[in-house]
Amino acid sequence: MSQSDPSYIQPYKDDLFSIDEGANRNLGEELSEAHQSADPFPHTVIDNFLPRPVVDYCLQHFPKRLGADGQTFDRDQERYKASFNPDELEPGLRRIFYTFNSR
Repeated sequence: MSQSDPSYIQPYKDDLFSIDEGANRNLGEELSEAHQSADPFPHTVIDNFLPRPVVDYCLQHFPKRLGADGQTFDRDQERYKASFNPDELEPGLRRIFYTFNSR
């Protein structure tokens, strides 16, 4: 498995995705040394991390405005940042948020 092979992402029953925990762990172990020795600071870049249909789905369904529980930030380094409450998103986006925030 390589950085450009997102085989750790599996199709889900409604054509979105789920993440294969075992494959994900293996990829993390494979990339660990490169991450630790990356310059100028530890980081990892995974090309094609999400399949194109997932990206397109997010672009089509992501809300244009914050909901009631959304939050914006006023500090200079955060002025373009917004926080969406996943519970206010439509079910597919909500599952994507929960997948990335899961174990």
